[in-house]
Amino acid sequence: MYKRVSRYSKLYHSILKFLDRFGSLAILTKISPYSLFYSRIKSVHEFIGENPLYLENYSRRMWIFLIISGAFAIFLTIRNLYFSSLAIIPVAIYLYPLFVTELRKQEYINELKNEYVPFSILVYLNATLGRGLKEAFDDVANSNFFNKIRKEYEIIQRSGIFKGHSFMEGVQGRFKSLGNHPLAKVYSGTISAQYLGVSLAQRSHELINNILSSIKEEYQNFVNKSSEIVEVTFSIFLLFPLVAISFQILEKNNNYSILIAPLLLTPLMILWVSTSQPNMGIRIHMSKYQAIGILASLPLLIVPINMEEKLAILLLWGLACLIPSYLEIRDQEIILNDIPKVLSEIADYSKLGYGVRTAIQKIDFNSIGIHKQTIRVFDKIRVSIQLGLEIPSNIARLNLLNSFFEILNILDKKGVEGANVIHDLTLVINNIITSRQKLISELRTFTVLALISPVLFWFATTSISSISGVHSEYLNLVNLGYSLAISTIYSRIYKFTLLNPILYMVVIALSLILSIVPPSLIF
Repeated sequence: MYKRVSRYSKLYHSILKFLDRFGSLAILTKISPYSLFYSRIKSVHEFIGENPLYLENYSRRMWIFLIISGAFAIFLTIRNLYFSSLAIIPVAIYLYPLFVTELRKQEYINELKNEYVPFSILVYLNATLGRGLKEAFDDVANSNFFNKIRKEYEIIQRSGIFKGHSFMEGVQGRFKSLGNHPLAKVYSGTISAQYLGVSLAQRSHELINNILSSIKEEYQNFVNKSSEIVEVTFSIFLLFPLVAISFQILEKNNNYSILIAPLLLTPLMILWVSTSQPNMGIRIHMSKYQAIGILASLPLLIVPINMEEKLAILLLWGLACLIPSYLEIRDQEIILNDIPKVLSEIADYSKLGYGVRTAIQKIDFNSIGIHKQTIRVFDKIRVSIQLGLEIPSNIARLNLLNSFFEILNILDKKGVEGANVIHDLTLVINNIITSRQKLISELRTFTVLALISPVLFWFATTSISSISGVHSEYLNLVNLGYSLAISTIYSRIYKFTLLNPILYMVVIALSLILSIVPPSLIF
């Protein structure tokens, strides 16, 4: 067995060596994507603190695959123009380093944006204790949560090692590199406190107030944007089919496949919602048993029933398997809303001189009016404390919750001094959670819109059936598809996730019930 693995390993390295030699030919090196886009690749990887060596290796080793795929695409295109779209394969192979570079940069910026609010809170709490940005960076140096902030610290430290910059000069360099990124405001506050004589505590307080205001503004902007999205959604799914069918009838054309067009636009609508809404940090988890349950529904495809019923049963089965994941997300929101009460209790114990860990062990969670889901989480935290471990920062499915636990962990390491700022932490977190609750409350009406969509589409499709003579089974499938599509869009708007199985199950049930209602009852 070992010899076989060794043989494959030697073969693999021999292939790599051949690809490296072929790609190292002078003419290929000059026109390689790594050489042509070198300045862009280098600047982006310096920005994200990574080595682009893997892209240099790729640019040498890709040529054989590029030549083979290009020749194959040309050969098939000559035989039939329908295969001309295959030309995208060699283009994608060649431009891969550039695509990956831009993707890595955007990924870094987005992940940094997820961490900047809790890091800003940490900077504010350190400033309250008379400490600066350097101490806040030291706090996250060994953190499992602040991965990108830790990377920022490493980049600043490297500028000191390789360029001889001081810490503040390194911060200034990152401030210029980040441009309009929210984290640049944190660096700006530190720089102004250093050179303009303004106290860091004062600038940090202003920064926190600005962040809280920007969160509220971002939430309100999305509420306004959601109204615009609703108008476009109804135009696509309600008005477009009616107008399209009307023209089909006038032209005496029976091509009703045009009704599928709105369904093809659903991914673009969901993408529009996703890019417009604030990142709520929801992480979805699905167990292997849920995956097995979904796969077990596939044999239903061979059951001899009509397509609408078959599709509905398959969807209901799959959605039922996703309910545990949905309930887990709901529980996370409940825990998040209970956090201010727990922090208030920790703050009270800190006034008596207790540290964070001791306070958590002493609190009677059953008497402070929090939910059982929250009690279970803190029972797990207590177990970690009793085992001498840190407060876990990966215990939740919400990034916001994990960030709070990580901040508590950092404050605990500061001892009694850290416990003294728990009250300030409570006020800030309460502000963030209140803004979040207000946003969710304002978007709750989308549940009603999603539930009435099957009725609206049933009226529309039934009228189409009576006028145009389109087969009712086909229109029932269209009705089901439209109802589910619009429900996923609305779920993404007000739940900030596509995972909403209970809503989808109700929508499917309504669509099935309406499909057996005779049109003569209404028309």
